[in-house]
Amino acid sequence: MEGPIIEIIVGTYEELILAYRATAVGDNWQLEESFTDHSHSGCVRNVATSNNRNFLASGGTDENVWLFNLNSRKMIGSLVQHEGSLTHLQFHQGSHLFTCSEDGTMCLFQTVTWECLRVFRGHKAGINCLAVHPSGKLAFTVSKDKTMKAWNLIKGVRAYTTNLKRVADLVVWSLTGDTYCLVFNHKLEIYLTKTTGLIQIVEAPGRINSMLYMTNSLIVYGGEGSDIIFYDIEKEAEVYTLTTNSSRIRGLSHKVLPSGDNILANACSDGYVRVWKVIIDDNNIVTKLLAEHNSSFRLTCIAVYVKSSDSKSKESKPRKEVSTKETEVPSQDEETTKRKVISLEDKEVGKHKKTKKKKKTAIEVIQ
Repeated sequence: MEGPIIEIIVGTYEELILAYRATAVGDNWQLEESFTDHSHSGCVRNVATSNNRNFLASGGTDENVWLFNLNSRKMIGSLVQHEGSLTHLQFHQGSHLFTCSEDGTMCLFQTVTWECLRVFRGHKAGINCLAVHPSGKLAFTVSKDKTMKAWNLIKGVRAYTTNLKRVADLVVWSLTGDTYCLVFNHKLEIYLTKTTGLIQIVEAPGRINSMLYMTNSLIVYGGEGSDIIFYDIEKEAEVYTLTTNSSRIRGLSHKVLPSGDNILANACSDGYVRVWKVIIDDNNIVTKLLAEHNSSFRLTCIAVYVKSSDSKSKESKPRKEVSTKETEVPSQDEETTKRKVISLEDKEVGKHKKTKKKKKTAIEVIQ
């Protein structure tokens, strides 16, 4: 495919990470397997990519976060800070990685060095999801303890706690951070950030497994059932329904290509990966199926990686650090873990051994 390199990465119940390279075949795409990894010893629950630094991170029930370099297709190592299944991962501007777990904590790592800068504690039960504000100054976490906590990332402290009537499954910021959405099973609640006031409630026909903002006013969600729903916040109405041939949608991922085209990828529990081109204007939405592939595995999550064709020339230049005005984080303290370096051979020997559970206090990095 001329232009950007596009890869679709999915996680599976069968402990695998699968990656597919998109190549052009006429007006459509073909997904060709680019690599497979079986580092996880449990179900993979979340995958995340950082186009800025070409990183892939995956988390699962084995309590590890595995890291990969998508340029070299090599494993970087694993983060072993958490003591529960990983539930959500999010990169921020390529400089930081946020993780949360059923152990009730959210962790902040600096990429490249993979130092743990802060462990955020306070929830009394597992965290289901985290969302970092586009400014990098604030993060939300929602937990099984029926609360949503707001974290001041500049000071590294809890800003406030919101008690919820029920457990929230997802929390997602809009592209500019002016609104955010909470997902409760089959219901979406949209809030205005400035006032934290509830502005809309959206009822879905079944449980919602994944949702995202495609624009500041257009949200997309899917779950139980074959439909992907497009909902316009300004119009307060469903504006488009995309029907797939699968019965359960497990993950959605959206990217804007350098050409300006909107790409929506979805992973289904029956093993199918589908990639759609989405054309949006004021009065209409049009979708075109670009690629469809049966992985033959039970899929759990999906992420899209896009690398511009001129990335090599850009990578040769020194990288500009993210402004601390937007992403300032606290310095290391008593909660910060030390960096432990181990060899690839040591990791391979001990990877699949089941040992007595103990407190994890190291970031394991393979060099």
